[in-house]
Amino acid sequence: FLQALDIYRRDLMQKRDQQDGEPTEAEQDADVGGAALRVYLRKRPLFPKEEQTRGDYDILSVCGPKHAVVHNCLFQADLKTPYIQHSTFVFDRVFDERAESIEVYHASAARLVEGALNGQIGTMFMFGQTGSGKTHTMTAIQEAAAQQLFADSDDILPWVSVQVVELRGNRTFDLLAPGVSDGRKHNLRPELKLREQGDGTYSAEGAAE
Repeated sequence: FLQALDIYRRDLMQKRDQQDGEPTEAEQDADVGGAALRVYLRKRPLFPKEEQTRGDYDILSVCGPKHAVVHNCLFQADLKTPYIQHSTFVFDRVFDERAESIEVYHASAARLVEGALNGQIGTMFMFGQTGSGKTHTMTAIQEAAAQQLFADSDDILPWVSVQVVELRGNRTFDLLAPGVSDGRKHNLRPELKLREQGDGTYSAEGAAE
């Protein structure tokens, strides 16, 4: 499988080199225009222990700024002949394993923060299996968002409040409040209740700010 994937990626790189340069960030934004929903993909690199201990290998290729290819490594019905299914998926933006968190922030979250400063409402969800890098990306985005929010602050009067919550199934947890104990585990995130307001919106009751 690894040899076949290497050949596929070499061919892919050659095709990309023959094409014109990648679109600029402004051109990418123009493509999605004022879309109400945008979907981004960030690829996490393999850790050395995953390759050395478990024998894992990379089955995702990033093809330009908007396409990702998943390589499904399978065997024919005889259980001896290997083959690979290449499935291409299109997103508003795709970041490979070399992308820095600040690049992800400027492309995906900065416009939401700018909108919030202008009185708009924006929401960002992060999906992925355990260990896929959600917390790593989320933490970096929270830090960059805080810097952008307070860039013009005079440090005298509090003029903005922020709540950070985690939606896990039908449960809600406070990510800013100090950890609590249930008698068996320590430093657990406090659970919150979502309450519907008179105008139809929802708020996390008791969330730390």
